Amino acid sequence: MMVFFSHGPSDPPPPLLPLPRGMTLRRWQAGKHGLPPRGSRTPVNFIWWLLNRLGFFATDEFTELTVWRGDDMVHRLLVTPRWHRLPFMAPDDLEVGNIWTRPDARGQQLAPTIIGEAHRLFGDRERRWWWLTDDDNAASMASAARCNYRRLGTGYKTRPLGVGLWGQYRFKPIAE
Repeated sequence: MMVFFSHGPSDPPPPLLPLPRGMTLRRWQAGKHGLPPRGSRTPVNFIWWLLNRLGFFATDEFTELTVWRGDDMVHRLLVTPRWHRLPFMAPDDLEVGNIWTRPDARGQQLAPTIIGEAHRLFGDRERRWWWLTDDDNAASMASAARCNYRRLGTGYKTRPLGVGLWGQYRFKPIAE
């Protein structure tokens, strides 16, 4: 089961935290920067670039934010606009996801730091942000709370014909 968190225009902004000493942030935005840069040239990122190029996303804001310690990537986060896999989102909403932190870099608040940076980068208009995580991912849920995201409900991911790429995330709001 998935847990759905949201951050709306009236919610307190996520904290703006500095990167730990010796770390740098890199930003790749498929619609502005073209093909993935060195360090982000993975088969998956080429697929993301192609999906962006083919107009699968509601806006041209698909972005990968990565944190580096020298030549080593230690954290990755994607900012994804609405597309067929996220049908519950409004056209201008964004989702933060595919958050990964290398084990030796955990505990340094990288997720909240980069979430705050994502909000700063895309904070030019009122919009809703989404954060989806597995219900057994305590670290992700704690990071969502630290970033002032509110739990809105639960859901699941469909896999038509066993193909995850064509699946959708189905959202069920918390009953009030």
